[in-house]
Amino acid sequence: MPPDSPSPTLPEFLEKARAVNPGVSDDALTAHWQANYAPASAEMPSLPDFLSKAKAVNPGVPDEDLTAYWHTEYGSKGAAEAPSSLLRRAADIPIGLAKGVVDLPKAAVGVMDIGTGGDVGRGATLALEALGKDADALGLPRWARPAQWSSMLAEHYSPETQEAVRLASAETKQATDAATARGEDWLGQITASAKGAATGLVEHPAAAIPLISENLPQMYAIAKGVSLALKPLQAALDAKIAAGTITQDAANTILGKAASRASAVGEGLLSAGQVSSQISADQPDAGFVEHLAAGAAGILTGGIAHLTGKIPGLDNPEAVLAKRLMGRPAGFAGSLPERIAKGVIAEGVIQEPLQSGQEQIWQNIAEGKPWHEGVGEQAIQGLVAGSAIGGVAGGVGGPDTVAKPLPP
Repeated sequence: MPPDSPSPTLPEFLEKARAVNPGVSDDALTAHWQANYAPASAEMPSLPDFLSKAKAVNPGVPDEDLTAYWHTEYGSKGAAEAPSSLLRRAADIPIGLAKGVVDLPKAAVGVMDIGTGGDVGRGATLALEALGKDADALGLPRWARPAQWSSMLAEHYSPETQEAVRLASAETKQATDAATARGEDWLGQITASAKGAATGLVEHPAAAIPLISENLPQMYAIAKGVSLALKPLQAALDAKIAAGTITQDAANTILGKAASRASAVGEGLLSAGQVSSQISADQPDAGFVEHLAAGAAGILTGGIAHLTGKIPGLDNPEAVLAKRLMGRPAGFAGSLPERIAKGVIAEGVIQEPLQSGQEQIWQNIAEGKPWHEGVGEQAIQGLVAGSAIGGVAGGVGGPDTVAKPLPP
């Protein structure tokens, strides 16, 4: 390139360089561009600042594509030049918890979409878009747009966590693409996807922070919903205990079984809503048949949770927490390490890999994708998130003890 020629932008450089350098990875080409053409004096924008400006000049381009561009051009360089403090990185946990809370209404809308073929979700989208336009007209800040809360929170993860998520995902994609190129069958591709996801999480453990923190509010929501739903039963049992027609132990057993069944239903509803919501996001025109797949996913997830609760010595962490919220004895028996191990087995080893994997299968079917696409990755992510959540539930739940009667 002549000395007085303007430096190419990264997209321009990649477009030309790919044609004359077949087989060279985008990462290598990007590194060459950064070393030879990237403006040395240009100030690196933060992700929120970049998105704010980029949306104005790129109408219609999804946030995900703009975020990916920022990661490519600025992300790694920013993380290397200005590493986040421990306090900043610790803030990723409450950010993930908040994002998990913000995402819960999407699941509720998703459940209603199953019976309406996506009409409720489309109506909600139109309403939120109208609110966004009103906010734009009034010059309100971005947080005044509820539809953007989830993406805003995701953007505020530390650069290291965002980069870890990107690299872990890239590891999975590379492993899956390699298996496809080798002509592997569905089992080989699922295995490759799982291995890639496991490798990505081991090499970039910060990628697990969103997986775990965003799932904890879901667990609490199920447990709280169960405890509220069973209040009438609990009151009736307390009345029978006071009248001497039933013992405290018998009442606890009845309430415990009801909590296990109800928590399985809660898991199924949440799963169905999440799958349905994702189908709507990927295919806004999806109809009744496509959303029925989400219902099937929810039924299987609830069934897996119910069967896990029947295994001697185990229980659903959501049921354990629900019983605790009702002031009733709950928890896994044994020492602290034994209780943690049982929670990990129940939620991480048994439930989540099976649930997450089959949910991905139904989503793929609804969206017309190969049924096995991403199944291995989802199973590994479920294993990681479920193990953490189950371990917490096992550790804080404590062994069964005699509960004190709740105040009236």
